[in-house]
Amino acid sequence: DNENMQLTNFDFIGLTAYAVGDNGTLLKSLDGGDHWEALPMLPSYAFYLAVDFVNPDTGIVAGGKGTGHIVMRTLDGGQTWDSLSIKTSEGTSDGSFLDVSFVDESTVYITGRQGKVVSSTDYGDTWQEKTQIKIIGADLWESTALYFQNADTGWIASNLLSAQAAYIHRTNDGGDSWN
Repeated sequence: DNENMQLTNFDFIGLTAYAVGDNGTLLKSLDGGDHWEALPMLPSYAFYLAVDFVNPDTGIVAGGKGTGHIVMRTLDGGQTWDSLSIKTSEGTSDGSFLDVSFVDESTVYITGRQGKVVSSTDYGDTWQEKTQIKIIGADLWESTALYFQNADTGWIASNLLSAQAAYIHRTNDGGDSWN
């Protein structure tokens, strides 16, 4: 029944695809998206905005819960999920994560509200806070999309919430600086 769900993002790895949404919605396709099956739900108290898989079995979903964030990892194609703890300088309840990008089998970046960027080089066991995206003169903004070409080179799209303006930032040093 798809009447009570809202999908927010999807990811393809060859013919295997995953889709996430609100209320713990998690779908999987093994035939390039022609047919979808519901997987065991993620925690339903959260909304999921991002999904990225590095192979058909290994992936991360990210989103929000209340005023905080949630990040979950699977190693078995979405059958089971582990909650990942990410502490930033503001603590653990500092807004939703909006996008996730794997670089390789172990390196992953996540971005979200107020330009927050975190990375892991051990597939989410530990996280490092990267240089936060800053927009001069802006009070409210969010980094809504990111893509890393390799461990050093990546791009983040940021939007001002108080005006119709958008920015694309690039890093050449793994998120230690942005321009």
